[in-house]
Amino acid sequence: MHPLERLIIKGSSIPVILFLLAAFSCNRDTATFNREEEVARIVKLPNLGTGRSYKPNPTLCVWRGNQKAACTIGFDDVLASHYQLAAPRLKARQMHGTFYLNTKNVYRWSFWNALAQDGHEIASHTWSHPKCTEISEESLRNELERARNDILRNIIGQTDVPSFAYPSGLYNDQVRKVVLEYHQSARGSFGINPPVLNNDDFSLIKGIGAYPPYDPHYLAELLTRTVHDGGWILCYFHSISTDGSMNQTTIPLDLFTRHLDAVDSLRDELWIATQKQVVEYIKLRQNARVTSSVIDSSVVEISLKNDYFGTLTENSVDVMMDLPEYWSGNIIVVTSEADNQSQILPFSDKIIVSIRNLETVSITCKKKI
Repeated sequence: MHPLERLIIKGSSIPVILFLLAAFSCNRDTATFNREEEVARIVKLPNLGTGRSYKPNPTLCVWRGNQKAACTIGFDDVLASHYQLAAPRLKARQMHGTFYLNTKNVYRWSFWNALAQDGHEIASHTWSHPKCTEISEESLRNELERARNDILRNIIGQTDVPSFAYPSGLYNDQVRKVVLEYHQSARGSFGINPPVLNNDDFSLIKGIGAYPPYDPHYLAELLTRTVHDGGWILCYFHSISTDGSMNQTTIPLDLFTRHLDAVDSLRDELWIATQKQVVEYIKLRQNARVTSSVIDSSVVEISLKNDYFGTLTENSVDVMMDLPEYWSGNIIVVTSEADNQSQILPFSDKIIVSIRNLETVSITCKKKI
């Protein structure tokens, strides 16, 4: 792993705090840090006066966790190899994918329900996989409604179908307009997505289809390029074979696995997430307004306001900020105003805080008694 070590606190409703712990900036061995001992032995530092100049500089992280780029793995067309072969290999690497269902072809919803319960996204690929540019608007709406209703009726706990993929990649301006009435985003164009998208872009999310000759080196190069450019790559697959056979829509299992391994090798730089998660984070980040204030020399507050939070499942944006150098050698307490809970962590020169809408997070420097 990179010398910068990430500490992630999970399984709580409080903000996720990720510390970038650099050996040169920390004067404590984080491996020996004992949270329980520190809880009982801390006190807020006295006001250090105004002689020390410090101005907070909170900046929105382009991608979750301040990763360099984003990556989504998708699957089209309701194929058995998706849950038989792809899903177990995703799970082994702690990855989640987006599965685009043309729901007329779903015969056993239990398989897709299991994927949803494991954290994968169930998205729409219409009901019968028509060429959307060759059917009437009424037929298109019927396709979208039937697929959406099928998913909501059969996937336990799912309350919306944010993501869509155009069958055969066919669309026009009218199709795009109608699709966005039913879905938050639609995949259709070819390429790698930039980190900033306008409203029209959400109806034409770019993707990279895996097609013959299924060159794993090419896909790996695209991943590297995405990290370099700070964008979002969405690579999607169709059928996966175990006997090495391949055709226009079938990739051999070993080549598919090599792609997953290439993604996994860049885990420290890639945020691996579903189409829904990435789109919602982009919308939140692009509309977030962050403010900060120095309460005194040992307390800094960060607040966030975003008009999109009320309608999206992703409910926080990551903010990175430098901490005062004169806090070095002490410990940091981060308190969420929303639930009045705190996390106590060793000092580092930078902090990343996940902040929810209309929330204020207090960052306090404390020392041992």
